[in-house]
Amino acid sequence: MKTNLGLQLFSLRQKCDESLENVFSALSRAGYDGVEFYSFYNIEAGEMRQLLNKYNLKAMGTHTGIEALTTGLDDLIRYCTEIGGKYVTLAYYNSDTKDGWLKLCEILDKAGKELRSNGLTLLYHNHAHEFENCFDGEMPEDIILSNTSPENLSLELDIYWAQHAGIDPEKYFKDNLSRIRTV
Repeated sequence: MKTNLGLQLFSLRQKCDESLENVFSALSRAGYDGVEFYSFYNIEAGEMRQLLNKYNLKAMGTHTGIEALTTGLDDLIRYCTEIGGKYVTLAYYNSDTKDGWLKLCEILDKAGKELRSNGLTLLYHNHAHEFENCFDGEMPEDIILSNTSPENLSLELDIYWAQHAGIDPEKYFKDNLSRIRTV
């Protein structure tokens, strides 16, 4: 089975701001299969789909904020569906309280169910703070995994941030393989 190789466009955000088409052209020539968005650059979905097709790239997914999952989900679903995206990833969240993380889990489960019913998969992207033992020995990452349905939420494992937090990324990957969709 071929592994699809995509690039998170956030890593080239300055170049994307200069010319998204030049970035797509370079990625296509370099052999990438697709891209993961963090912005749609005010480009209509149909035009974005044409640009992706021109360079034989797939929309592997997009990073988004909590607001899009709570108040802009219908628009996000329409856009992602039109460009052929598969994954919608919550890019960042933080709370000082366990209740805040539990509230997030409710949002993720609800949005994940709606996304799933439209052929999309919701992912959560970690940073280092999700691996801190801050709630009586429980990490936010544990709270997320134990309080969301595997059908409604999967993970995008950021290896750098896991390693930075002192987690063994290989072990974490193996232990959570059923929930991890992208790395």
